[in-house]
Amino acid sequence: MRSLAFLIYSDDPVVVRKAWGALRRECEASGIRVLEVLRVEAGRYYPLLAGPHLREVGVAYDVSTHPLLVRGVVEGQVVEASRDALAATVGPDPAAVEAVSAALARPGVVPAEGLPATDAARRFWGDRVRALVTRHVDRRAAGATRPTAREVAWTVWAVQDVTVRDAAWALMTVAGARGHADFWGDVLRRTPEELVPAPACLFGWASWLTGNGALAWVGVDRCQAVDPDYSMARLLGDFLAAAVPPEDGEPSLAWDADLSGWGASP
Repeated sequence: MRSLAFLIYSDDPVVVRKAWGALRRECEASGIRVLEVLRVEAGRYYPLLAGPHLREVGVAYDVSTHPLLVRGVVEGQVVEASRDALAATVGPDPAAVEAVSAALARPGVVPAEGLPATDAARRFWGDRVRALVTRHVDRRAAGATRPTAREVAWTVWAVQDVTVRDAAWALMTVAGARGHADFWGDVLRRTPEELVPAPACLFGWASWLTGNGALAWVGVDRCQAVDPDYSMARLLGDFLAAAVPPEDGEPSLAWDADLSGWGASP
């Protein structure tokens, strides 16, 4: 039997009772077992499946000492005050964006002929991006590390190609996701707006694998603000909306399976 619990945040008990009545009827009709229903308001929760006294007086709670919050502090996770504050943590850094834009304009940073268009070029740039990401993710354990403006420039240019983007995506695992989220978060803050979609999705995917769905949504939003039809953002959004667990989100793709040749130059 399927089961679920409801947390309803509201200061209006009348509205909540009506909403709960409708939810209860639908759950009963669908064969869904309701484990718990709590109305939450201003530091108290009211268990609607309990007796009348407890439903009325509620139970005080304090999350400031919750083990999950303590663990988050130990692991360096910061709880932001709002969704806007959370989004701002990976919002554009104007000076850094300008530095990357200037790097992109310099001769030799990216090929004058444009994005990778052959198997050899895609393999070259895919391998190059993977090497850069791996180097910084591996160094993270030993201390702060970040790519230069030049490295960010050719990376965000290269991952516009879906195959090259997938080369970076295929590196992600749940165990190593924090390093990838840190890497792509830093890159995203420094990316010119028109190149945001791929870095934003890579950041969002890595954030989801860490268990941070809110940051993953920020990645989706940043991408879709530039390209509403970007397929990776739609896929990630669908997984987040369906509450798919992160451990089911490790990409199992052979990014270079369709590329001919090995070790070719572009």
